[in-house]
Amino acid sequence: MRVVARVLRLDHNHLRRCLDGHDLPDTETFLALPEYLGVEPEECWTPQVVQGFYRRLSPRPR
Repeated sequence: MRVVARVLRLDHNHLRRCLDGHDLPDTETFLALPEYLGVEPEECWTPQVVQGFYRRLSPRPR
């Protein structure tokens, strides 16, 4: 994973925490890793990360 993080210019520790479900990835990380691996985001990230990411993107009700 260190090599992938380096190729994508991502912080390795942040990437590891995201893959473990402890952090939410930023947009670049969320989109770059699945693209690099040639898979859909749902195949790469845990369901909690996918839900949290899309929840963060959706507008908050006022």
